[in-house]
Amino acid sequence: MSTIVPRPRARLWLASVVLGALVALIAGALFTRSSPRGRGAQRSPDAGSTLPTSIDSRPPMLVAADVAAWGDGPPADASRPALDCAHPAGNAALIDDAALTAERVCARLARMGGLAAVGADRRQARVVLDQLIDVMLVGRALAWERAAVTDDEVSAALAELRPARIVDASVDRVPPVVAPVDPLVREQVRERLELRKLAALRHRLEVSDAEVDAEVAAGAPGIDRGQGIRVEAWLARMAPGSDGGARPPAQAAAEAFATAVQSERPEAAASRLAMSHLAPFVLGANGVEPDMERAALGLSEGQWSGAIHTRVGWAVLRALGRVEGTEPTPDALRALVRRALESRKLQAARQELLAALRSAARIEVLVDL
Repeated sequence: MSTIVPRPRARLWLASVVLGALVALIAGALFTRSSPRGRGAQRSPDAGSTLPTSIDSRPPMLVAADVAAWGDGPPADASRPALDCAHPAGNAALIDDAALTAERVCARLARMGGLAAVGADRRQARVVLDQLIDVMLVGRALAWERAAVTDDEVSAALAELRPARIVDASVDRVPPVVAPVDPLVREQVRERLELRKLAALRHRLEVSDAEVDAEVAAGAPGIDRGQGIRVEAWLARMAPGSDGGARPPAQAAAEAFATAVQSERPEAAASRLAMSHLAPFVLGANGVEPDMERAALGLSEGQWSGAIHTRVGWAVLRALGRVEGTEPTPDALRALVRRALESRKLQAARQELLAALRSAARIEVLVDL
């Protein structure tokens, strides 16, 4: 970004602006010390981005888990009104001077299926609120950088989501029918790309040849060579801001579930313990979830794991079978290593970025969730 040098006539004005900004920062800091930040402002960076990242390299569980097993949440707060999505009015949160309206939160909830006749699902509402706070923080920071995600970039990312079309010569004269993209998916993809672009602007994400060489020399232990374990999972998601020093409710639920499935149908145990079932997926040794990968590789077909700590909560796995792979060529292995290192740097940068944005903002949640 280019540096703008002020004209001599503007220097006095600029000095007054800087002085005023310093005063405002000091006042804001004093105000923040005496004002509640809201639950989201204290979130650990390990919680990562709450943006839906289904087109990231993460396994499907990290997408489906975004609204699962939050527990009962904090006790009701009589000083704050409940989120009323039947008649949304006012603001759900304030991020510095920017308002996150209740209408916007309820609209996202409705599109995600989080509304019912009895009202909003409180657990899902908390997740959506955190998502939208992140979106606003990232959007504001990206505007400050004078950068934006274009419609073409969103369309290109959406194209990667579509499976390749199988051409049948007998019917290839018929133009392919492309299903319209759900507006919510398009919106979520844009949000993910905005976070990625901001991370790239503020962090060094390039991977050097020396870094690739070092990883290959170590045997590239975190690289998926096509082998893996096909598993299904049940997850209790860790709520953002949970105390890492205490035994969280998510861990207790996962441990109870691991015991219950030895004599009880998993569907019944999951319903009782608020565990979210995740569709089968292949879990390889790619370094995304090391504890989970190690646990899965030690399971025999049909065997259950214990409670496993992941980036988003506590999971219990059941092994469905092994998937055999092939050893890549040296050039292919280097390409895999480079992509894996880039992915790890990006993931760490996004977590650090969101933590920094939240710590620098004054976040006040105005509704009881």
